Amino acid sequence: MVYTIIGHFLATGERLFEKVWVRCSDCDSDGYRVCVGVFDSDGLRVGDDWVSIRSDDLGVSAARKF
Repeated sequence: MVYTIIGHFLATGERLFEKVWVRCSDCDSDGYRVCVGVFDSDGLRVGDDWVSIRSDDLGVSAARKF
């Protein structure tokens, strides 16, 4: 997901997920899903899953690997 977000930005100058987080299918070393998002002028944030928390700024996304 990070590769796709950064690649899109480099190609178009458009920041995807500027105000939202998305959960990825990848897991960190503790088994939590990785979340990425809030790609603003400070950069792209990467964190772990908030399993039991609901949030207005958490979404779903998909990227295809070739």
